[in-house]
Amino acid sequence: MFSIFKKVWFRDCNEHALYINEVAVRIRAGILLIIPLFVGLTLYDVLYTSSWVVDGNSIVDQYETDWEGRTVYAAQVVKRTYEYSTQTWVLFTGYLKC
Repeated sequence: MFSIFKKVWFRDCNEHALYINEVAVRIRAGILLIIPLFVGLTLYDVLYTSSWVVDGNSIVDQYETDWEGRTVYAAQVVKRTYEYSTQTWVLFTGYLKC
């Protein structure tokens, strides 16, 4: 079983001095670079974007104003929730590969 992993990461298993496969190292480095970028984008999305999703087709003018003279609108909005199982899986996978 170990020979399968050796064929992936090393150039040739039968050589006297094993040389690391440079392409495989670059691919692994790219994957490990994507992990913090993905988690950082998720964190930015959670902290700095709206937690409400507004359906633009459902916005209706109520023909009323509030005390400050602003028009009152009604709309169908949904509170956005986050499900972090994908991010957790990516973090654990990256941690176990290091």
